[in-house]
Amino acid sequence: KDIGEIYCLINCAGVSRPNLLLDATTSDIKKEINVNLTGAIIAIKYALPIMAERNSRLITISSVWGVVGGSCESSYSASKGGLISFTKAIAKEMGAMGLTANCICPGLIKTKMNNHLKKEDFDAIKNETPLNTFATTHDIANLALFLASPKAKNITGQIITLDAGWTL
Repeated sequence: KDIGEIYCLINCAGVSRPNLLLDATTSDIKKEINVNLTGAIIAIKYALPIMAERNSRLITISSVWGVVGGSCESSYSASKGGLISFTKAIAKEMGAMGLTANCICPGLIKTKMNNHLKKEDFDAIKNETPLNTFATTHDIANLALFLASPKAKNITGQIITLDAGWTL
């Protein structure tokens, strides 16, 4: 079926089941890998022929845990780290066709995925950031809009951490 033209694809899927790897079930691990990494690769694989030769933008949303790893988040960290490497590889593979590929790595964001955290947890982490704040979903969206714009035509293969300095 013809789905038309795609000029920008933003992959923002993510699931996390925080726990020690020793306590994780095989099913939990597979779900994190499948949703966070495999699903993105498959979606992008099928979008690339439509995006090729159109100066398209590919933006993946990973996580700071994909950059630095997170305790009790080992398979999540692995899946998000894989997404980072995949984005860099696609930037190299598809650059000659005008496609840019970049990855945004948010720090802690108040979303449904983090509902298990208490106010005290958020406060403790906020106090560890140089800016004493968190990035928001709007901050992530604004960065994605910039990367999708003509102003970012020469930015590719970049991993941009947006975490108020938390992982410095």
